[in-house]
Amino acid sequence: MKKQQFTLAVLVACMCFLTVSSFGAAATITNRWVGASGGDWGVDANWSLGHVPKANELAYFDFSGQSMEISVNDEYTVGTWYVAKASKSAPLTFKGTGKILHGGYSPSPYIQNNHPFTLDGVTFDIGSFHSLWYSPVTLKNGGTFIAGDYVYLWNSSANFNVNGGCFRGGKLLWAANVSVTIDNGDVSCSNFDMRNVEVDGAKKYYAINLSINEGGSFACSGDFNIYRNSSLAVKGGSLTTEGAFNVESEVALDLHSGAITNSAALSDRRFITENKGVSVCIKDNSNKAVFFDDVVDGDELVFNAPFYVPNGYFSTTNSLTLVSKHPFQVEGFYYLPESTAKARFTLKLDQVIVGKGCIMDTGDGDARTYKIE
Repeated sequence: MKKQQFTLAVLVACMCFLTVSSFGAAATITNRWVGASGGDWGVDANWSLGHVPKANELAYFDFSGQSMEISVNDEYTVGTWYVAKASKSAPLTFKGTGKILHGGYSPSPYIQNNHPFTLDGVTFDIGSFHSLWYSPVTLKNGGTFIAGDYVYLWNSSANFNVNGGCFRGGKLLWAANVSVTIDNGDVSCSNFDMRNVEVDGAKKYYAINLSINEGGSFACSGDFNIYRNSSLAVKGGSLTTEGAFNVESEVALDLHSGAITNSAALSDRRFITENKGVSVCIKDNSNKAVFFDDVVDGDELVFNAPFYVPNGYFSTTNSLTLVSKHPFQVEGFYYLPESTAKARFTLKLDQVIVGKGCIMDTGDGDARTYKIE
């Protein structure tokens, strides 16, 4: 326990150091919010210095025990901003149609504990900086958070809810057990990943519950990683990844409806066997776009949704039957060199779309065939 606490303390200390020192000069002028329970960002009297925070000032929020709603209906540039820790929960909402732009000063924007943070129609653009979130964050009614580097979800209460809003950023990381829910909004990031800590010589992975619901979309231009003890649900939304698609076998899946599109090879058969209606498209152009290394001779895979491999192949080392009443597209089928003579594909496909329809030579001169029933 002591080792775990020490490791976490070191991580937090390092992150605080990076937050202050990694980008730009520090904003040495602090301009505190003094508006009682809310008000307009653009009113000078709501700030301790008697004017709206400037491009070289720190906009500082320090309150406890009361809800705060701040109107933002114009565009403002502020050095940086900070929401201090409170002894009692105090929801903070920025509402309107305006924008808050980051002026390039450190520390990076920071949301401390006990402040549920909501962007209701307002856009926060922090440029190339990163941000640390210790509290629940909600983006709704077009509310947008833009981060050029990354956002850390650092606390078990730092749930991330996109309900009609959007997130644009670099890496979306978490260092705690959190939930990410996307409803009628969209998230795009360069990488989706999780931190781990070492406990008694072993890595401890945090868990995340990612749910992409009706009207929601999640686009990752890089690697997408979900590890053990986590869950992934696609319930009417769409998940698109361009890099590696790493979903560990211990991750619980709820594939209800919607679409998954990725550019990496698929080796987890659960995206077929546990799929209730999510169409899957694999854009990989290698010869091993779909390969299940746990296939035994005579296995049968039943597809409950459209399945597309427009530029790749199904691979197997044993005989395998593919069954589907939905659209099914593949460039061809491939038998690995170690295949036995009995290795065959049997296709029971109502709406098959076979590209070249080729069976690649195994290297022994035996170009096998497949049959469609």
